[in-house]
Amino acid sequence: MNAAVASVAVSVALLHGAIAPGELAAQRMPGRLVGKASERFVGVAAIREISATKAIVLDTADQLVMLIDFETGKSVPIGRTGDGPGEYRRAIGLFALGGDTTIVDDQRTGRWIVVVGERITATIQVTGRKSVRLSGADTLGHILDVLPYAFRRSTGVPYVPSVGTADSLLVIRRYLASGFGTQGRSLGPRADTVARLRGISAVQTIVWRERPPPASRWLLENPLVGSDEVALLKDGWIALLRREPYRVDWVDPRGVLEEGTVIESEFPRITTEWKSAFTRRRWPAAEPPIGPHEVPPWPDRLPPFVNQALVTLGEGVIAVRRLTPPPFLATRYDVVSRASGKIATLELPARARIVGASPRYLYVVTQDDDDVEVLSRYLRSEEGRAARRSDEQPVCVGPILLAYARPQGAGLLWPPRLLPSSDAARGGLERWRGPRPDRRCRSQALSCAACGATSAGDAGAPPRPVRDFDFRW
Repeated sequence: MNAAVASVAVSVALLHGAIAPGELAAQRMPGRLVGKASERFVGVAAIREISATKAIVLDTADQLVMLIDFETGKSVPIGRTGDGPGEYRRAIGLFALGGDTTIVDDQRTGRWIVVVGERITATIQVTGRKSVRLSGADTLGHILDVLPYAFRRSTGVPYVPSVGTADSLLVIRRYLASGFGTQGRSLGPRADTVARLRGISAVQTIVWRERPPPASRWLLENPLVGSDEVALLKDGWIALLRREPYRVDWVDPRGVLEEGTVIESEFPRITTEWKSAFTRRRWPAAEPPIGPHEVPPWPDRLPPFVNQALVTLGEGVIAVRRLTPPPFLATRYDVVSRASGKIATLELPARARIVGASPRYLYVVTQDDDDVEVLSRYLRSEEGRAARRSDEQPVCVGPILLAYARPQGAGLLWPPRLLPSSDAARGGLERWRGPRPDRRCRSQALSCAACGATSAGDAGAPPRPVRDFDFRW
């Protein structure tokens, strides 16, 4: 097995002193792996857990919708390529509705394939499909529609309106029709505009290359361009991820906007060496190599993230995949809570990424040297309890979770302990005492190293570290 794949056997490491960047490649962890798909993928885009042992996986590169049994390791296709009922031409999304109902979004035919449990039950031609870009769904009967508009024109490049050239994105909450899935019903008449986001608005240029054969023109845009992003959570809240300034805003199910605090405002300047590294990674097959000077204008500073950075982790919690500078040693995530802002930073191996989460499991994809993807899952709830070493120190991050930090050089931990950002640690006690006192650290008695508070325990009992706890986000 490739070393990168072996290291993911549970290689979720944390920043803030867990490991030094130079030590990342040498780290190994005792496994808390609880399932791995025998199927090998090329481009996992989404995953939908439907039971304690099974999940539906969408591979957009190979155009496969697969049912994976993590207990047995077996995989079974759901539907197939085609134009008939239950078939799809270009599946681009997998969206969970209430219960065990899932929508497979077929962009080319303008249809939704409705899957209940493990079985396809309906194929719906979506009303007004040309104006709907399905980007999310919740358990309350809403879907998220993101509509690009105001497109940029680039000199010498044919004008083709697309998401990549859109200056703005309109976020629309639409409502499923009453009796959804029966007699072809899809969307109801109601639609609420909830926000406007910045689009990619990429400047484009065309260059000529003779290799690899056949000779061809390459359409280039800067590899660091990106747009604001949005996610609809299961409880009806909408997360709005902003690039400038870097923050997460929230819209409640009634449409009320709650502006988030700025997560980070200072970013490093982009060097000439970084430009060359980003260019090589984006176009590795071009001969002669594409140079940074041929790429449309570079930003002065490193952006916080690029496209497809946002992943939901549970009720009120998301993760943002950060843009890391060369030499690309790791995949880094900021974990952001609706209640407390940024609460942690997670780090995975460079060729690993989070593709989904449920209340019990975290789903991670790892690429090997041949770009083949392996899908694994790890415990993230009370089933993932593990004895803690005596040198672990309890840390409070306010009303969200209990975290443990291990001294430098003591090795990595699993399940991943979310280490607090300084802002979360400083503000944790105030929020703890404020509107959500019921969300304390879930321990019998704990003296908090971050804020000095003591949780309720036996009367008169001295505070003591807890060696076993429920890991929850």
